[in-house]
Parts: sequence; structure tokens; C-alpha cells
Amino acid sequence: MRAAYRSGAHTPMPPWQVRETRFSRRGRRGVDAAEVGDFLERVADDLALLYDEVARSWEETRQIKDALHDWQSRQARSRRELVGER
Repeated sequence: MRAAYRSGAHTPMPPWQVRETRFSRRGRRGVDAAEVGDFLERVADDLALLYDEVARSWEETRQIKDALHDWQSRQARSRRELVGER
């Protein structure tokens, strides 16, 4: 089975959209609505956890970048002061 093509502008499916997805019936047997519902809930819960983890990672990355920028600024200031003292 080949993966579906996704453009660079692909937007991930949010958890609510997974929860709201409905399937059409096929033939007499169709699908077990309870099984599909349980599966969608599980997938949506997993997506919600992953989105939360990504948000925390972005925040942590921002904090690390800010701290690095502050440290680099202090180092540059210290070097300028040392050069100015000589």
C-alpha cells in the first residue's frame, strides 16, 4: 500500500475532527459503529496528547533560545569590557 500524497501545506487533522468523523455503511453488514467510535476516541486522545507534547516542546525550545541569547549577549559584553580595559 502506498502512502497518500501530501503537499507541503498539509495541515494535521485535529482531535475534534477525528471524533466527528462518520463512516457510511457498506452492504448489509456495514461496520460496527461502537468499534469505530472506540477507535476514533482512542486516536483522538492520542492526537491530543501529541499536540500537547509538541506545544510543551515549542515552549521549552523558546526558553532555551532566550537563555542562549542572554548568555551570548553577556559573553559579548564581557569580551568588549576586557578589550576596553587593556
